[in-house]
Amino acid sequence: MNLNEERIVEIARFTHPSAAQILVTILQSEGINCYLRNAFSSQILGGYADIGGSRLEVLESDSARAIEIAQDSGYGKYLIRHDDGH
Repeated sequence: MNLNEERIVEIARFTHPSAAQILVTILQSEGINCYLRNAFSSQILGGYADIGGSRLEVLESDSARAIEIAQDSGYGKYLIRHDDGH
C-alpha cells in the first residue's frame, strides 16, 4: 500500500501527554513512526476543557506491533480497543 493511502489509527489515549512520551520513544526506537495528537492542547487546556486527552497514532500496518510493544512495556491500560479486537 502506498504510504499516502495508508490509514492512521489511534492505539492509545493518555490524560497527561508526559505519560505518553516514554512510549513514543520506545516505539520510535523500534522503528515505528508515531504521532501524539493533542499533546500541546492537553497541557494547555487540561484543567479547563475536556479534549479527550493525548492520542497516540500509528500507521495501520504498524498497529499490531505497536500494541504488542505497548503491552510488553506496561502501557496496556492506555490502549484503545477497536471493534476488530486491536
